Order: sequence, then C-alpha cells, then structure tokens
Amino acid sequence: MVMTLFPILIINDIIELVNDMNKEKILDMISTLIFIVGVILFIVYKNNILIALTIAGVVGLLFGIIAFIKKEGYSVYLTAVSVVLIITLILYSTKLLSRGNAITFMLLGSFVCLMIMSAIVTFVSRRYFLKKYSVVVEGVVSDLKKNPNTKKEIYNVVYDYDIDGKGYTAIDPYAVEKKTPNIGDVKKIYVDPNDYSEVWFDISKNKLIKEYVLEFVSALVGIIILVTLFI
Repeated sequence: MVMTLFPILIINDIIELVNDMNKEKILDMISTLIFIVGVILFIVYKNNILIALTIAGVVGLLFGIIAFIKKEGYSVYLTAVSVVLIITLILYSTKLLSRGNAITFMLLGSFVCLMIMSAIVTFVSRRYFLKKYSVVVEGVVSDLKKNPNTKKEIYNVVYDYDIDGKGYTAIDPYAVEKKTPNIGDVKKIYVDPNDYSEVWFDISKNKLIKEYVLEFVSALVGIIILVTLFI
C-alpha cells in the first residue's frame, strides 16, 4: 500500500512545486534542461557532423518555441533559422543537395525566412498596436529635442494632445533627420484607452510600403535562386 502511494505522493509534490512557480521560471528551467541535454548529445556525436548539426537545429527550434511562448521578439527568427537548418540537413542526407549547394541553401534559405518572418512580424505587431491603442487623436508638434549623442541634426519630435479636456505630452521614438516638422504641425497619435498617457506612433505609409516591397522582392529573389539549386 505504501509502495503504491509513494509515486502518487511524489507526483503531488511535483504538481505543488510547479503551481508555486510562475510560468517564467518553469520555461527557464526547461530551457536550461534542453541546453544541458543538447550540449551532452553534441559532445557525444561531435565526430558525426550531420547528427551534431541536427541536434543543434532541434535545440535551436525548441529554444525558439520557448522564446515564442515568452513573447520574445527574436523567437520567430530563431525558429526560422533552426527549421531551415533541419530541412537543409534532410536534403543533404538524402543526396538531394551536394555539400556546396547545402551550404548555399542554408544561408539563402535563412535569409528568405528572415525576410518573410520580418514582414509577418511587422504586419501582426502593427495590427496588435492598432487594436491596443484604439483612441486616435491629433498631436501638435510643440518641440524638437536634439539627440545629444551625435553631432548630426537628428531630432525626436515632441507632441501635445488633448483628451477629455486634459493635456498630455508624448515624444515620438522615431528620430527624424530630414524633413523635420515645424512647430504646430499635426500628426495622428494612437492612445491607449485605458491610459491616456500611453501612446503609439505608427510609421508613415511610405516607409511601411518600402519595407514590405524590399522584404518581398528580397524573398522572391532568394526563392528563385533556391529553386535553381534543384535544377
């Protein structure tokens, strides 16, 4: 009876320990465990470069997933590069790519994934901020703060805005060097409805379009080159 209850008691103790810990600590513990196991396996298979790199790719993928759960900005990029590494190793091991082409596929594939992921992150994060900062007001330029860390004429624009008869001030984090606005110029400011002092500044449509076009064209060129590796 005692032997039967012993495993149950251990499981209950583990559950209580997990409940007492926050999600951040649990994820950190899992990350540490993955790292230790990964290092051990890498050392064991260090003489077999294919297996060693596969282990590195899987560890990177797991770290990327954990980083995504923790809402870290780099998570999608780490995940993308790790997936490309694993795919490259599969293609190389099945003789679909030579060693030289596999290296090219890895580097170029990572670049393509980074471009695609960057566009997705920009789109999703912008949608998120537009939803969170749903109150749109007109901010009036009240001052230009020069960046003290450079001799160049780089400024951060200060805006004043009113909500419900109360005045607020916000500084645009996007520094400007050319086409500096004039005092009194107006710009849309997105405000958090739960805290009117919290704001978000959207980038201009021209900059946004340029970003998307650059990422799309870069990814398309990369994909075309990748296809030629199999021809």
